[in-house]
Amino acid sequence: MSDQVCEFVGEEMAAGAAPPAAGRSIPQRPGHPTQGATYLYDADLPPDELFGRFAAVLSRAGDLYRHPDGDMGLRLVHDGERPRLADVTTAHDLQAAVIDRLRLQVVQDGKPKGGRIPAADLSAMLRTRTFLRHFPELDGLTTSPLYLPGWTLTTSGYNAGGPGNCWYYAGGEADIHGQRHGGADADGGSVDG
Repeated sequence: MSDQVCEFVGEEMAAGAAPPAAGRSIPQRPGHPTQGATYLYDADLPPDELFGRFAAVLSRAGDLYRHPDGDMGLRLVHDGERPRLADVTTAHDLQAAVIDRLRLQVVQDGKPKGGRIPAADLSAMLRTRTFLRHFPELDGLTTSPLYLPGWTLTTSGYNAGGPGNCWYYAGGEADIHGQRHGGADADGGSVDG
């Protein structure tokens, strides 16, 4: 097999050659249906290093947040016409979120092992500070503007107002005394926490 060439996550590499460093993104082939690069998940790394690296990449999606109750997992914001908040608390939930956001290659014992993270790793991630600390805390989602501490009105998107006051506002600008601020939708909105 030493003379064979195999395709490895969008790049060609000699059979038996070591895969690129874990956490490195590899450009995909032109025309590949998934945008962006493939993330190498090296299952041989120590969990604290592996989970931290992976969380740093996954958090860039911008729609995953840490649950406010410590090690209760993540929260996913489904923005759009009918915004909603979904808790990501199981390995199955996290696997679905990963598949929708990243293309990845799992490497174990120096060899490619497919494109899915082991369920045991996913379950552990959702309970470890090493992983969760990479995501901003989110108390809830609202479609009506809220006042944060200091009488600051929420703006569209994520609003970090301190412990107990971190909200995702999925509305437009609020009309307060004839001035446009932050945002509110026409029906008055709702709060989901």
